[in-house]
Amino acid sequence: MKQNAELIMKYIYRSIFALIVLSMAFFGSCKKQPKCGCDGDVISGLAGQSVNIYYDEDANSAGFTYEGNLNARYYFCNPASMMPELTKFAQNERVLITCDMYYDCTYLMQSGNNSYYSYMYQAYACQVTKIESAIYGNN
Repeated sequence: MKQNAELIMKYIYRSIFALIVLSMAFFGSCKKQPKCGCDGDVISGLAGQSVNIYYDEDANSAGFTYEGNLNARYYFCNPASMMPELTKFAQNERVLITCDMYYDCTYLMQSGNNSYYSYMYQAYACQVTKIESAIYGNN
């Protein structure tokens, strides 16, 4: 009688273990998180998208806002190389940008700790390749 009880318990433990392993195999697969920063994985891109630019020549920094995502800020990966093009335009002027986008590392770290932060504020690094005048988009 005791042997039967032990066999039944062994069967139950093995069944539970098998269910856990199978559920992990089907539902618990890990997704690769994209590498952040300008040398990371490209998550998206903009091609001739209308944006409002801002820059600081002294600090050698630049960024833009995009009406398609008002909660986000986009920072240039390459502000020094694009500064001659940027200074042709006024602050907050609407221009057309072409770039590859990456997750900003600080944003990625903060959003992992706080879902409210990731919803209310988003930041991306952008490798800008082209800046053009938005002839029809300016007031």
